[in-house]
Amino acid sequence: MISDRYYMRDPNPAKGLAPLLWLIGALVGCFILQRVVEWAAPGWTYDWVALTADSIRHGRVWTLLTYSFLHEPNNLLHLIFNALGILFIGRLLLPTVGTRRFLLTYFGAALAGGIFWLAVNFTSPSRPVLLGASAGTYGLLALFCCRFAFDRMTVLLFFVIPVTIVPRYFLIVIGAIETIFFLFAELFPVGAPSTFAHSAHVAGLLAGIIAYRAMAAATPLRTKNRRRGPRSNCPPGAARRRPPPRPPRSRSTSPDGRTSRPRSIASSTRSTPAGSGPSPPRRSARSTRRGT
Repeated sequence: MISDRYYMRDPNPAKGLAPLLWLIGALVGCFILQRVVEWAAPGWTYDWVALTADSIRHGRVWTLLTYSFLHEPNNLLHLIFNALGILFIGRLLLPTVGTRRFLLTYFGAALAGGIFWLAVNFTSPSRPVLLGASAGTYGLLALFCCRFAFDRMTVLLFFVIPVTIVPRYFLIVIGAIETIFFLFAELFPVGAPSTFAHSAHVAGLLAGIIAYRAMAAATPLRTKNRRRGPRSNCPPGAARRRPPPRPPRSRSTSPDGRTSRPRSIASSTRSTPAGSGPSPPRRSARSTRRGT
């Protein structure tokens, strides 16, 4: 289960999740502000904040990033799904990569999604508009699946059905689905065009994978040039358990209470009477017979 892992054992889980909560709060606040502005000045957010080809033609380059703070005003589920995705993925990912890398991955994926979507739809006659944080969410998803590639995790599908997944294979399935929809529903539409920005989703996934590669190159794994062993649940950088010390050597005790180490046979010498010098070397019987 996910709760068995070390990054889920923090006694105060909300302590290091302040950037995540601020990001979700910014999305909710911008959604409320968007509704108010659209009620007061209809079309203002679409002209100055959302991403469109006309905005880039008029020099509003900031819309390549600000679009990710807007959502469909008449579809609250658009905001809810993105916020839940950022919350569930970020809760596991933020303690392992840090705040700076987490935010760089999110906004980098949002920027990559906006640029790629604009390149695909720049000359579209329907003049589409890009809204939502889906590209950034897909970037975090790709980084998470690469960071915990082979960890088996049990998630609740539709918040009810428990399903065990392997993140690496889950990323492959999601990437294949988004690529198929991008090719046949957006780039070369077959039938009615899709209302989802699959090009932004694909670019977000690629940005998340590139971010993981960059992190791995900056801080190579410790087990890169070592023999692989069983995985442990210790966090990176934590002190590992040392082997127990060896027991002391046994010592013999003499009748007077003194202790002495046992001498080996090779180092032991033959005792001689006190006051006498070293005993002469023994001659063998063969050498004695030769001398007579």
